[in-house]
Amino acid sequence: MLLQGAHQLDNFRLLLLPPLFVNAVLYYVFARSLLPGREALITGFHRHIHREVPAEVMRYTRRLTCLWVMFFGISLAFIMLLTQTAEPNGWTWRLSLALPFAAFAFFLGEHFFRARFRRHYGVLPLWQTLRELRHPDAWRPSREDAAAPR
Repeated sequence: MLLQGAHQLDNFRLLLLPPLFVNAVLYYVFARSLLPGREALITGFHRHIHREVPAEVMRYTRRLTCLWVMFFGISLAFIMLLTQTAEPNGWTWRLSLALPFAAFAFFLGEHFFRARFRRHYGVLPLWQTLRELRHPDAWRPSREDAAAPR
């Protein structure tokens, strides 16, 4: 009985590996773009879509990149907490659905916020934004990496 419980706990922890891995990679990619002398990832997305990034937009996109880093960091902390404290009771599949849903809700919320309150930054229709973000060049660091304004 004890051995079966340990086996269930190991399977439970294994099921948390995919969300842990995905959130860790995204945390790294977004956070790395905030290092000194680099262009924030979302600033690069804006540059890919609109070709130029005014200083006001650069500040906004850098702060938004920071918010995404915080989102992925909190997600990682939550996953780690679950692996240490939770019992195998169905949380794994809920978490595997909840984190991508939360990320998409955050993405949509920011998109609609920008469309409503920051329209002058340049807003594409949602479907076009998603199509542009699928392009590999959107995820490549800009050759114009420069220190971001403070």
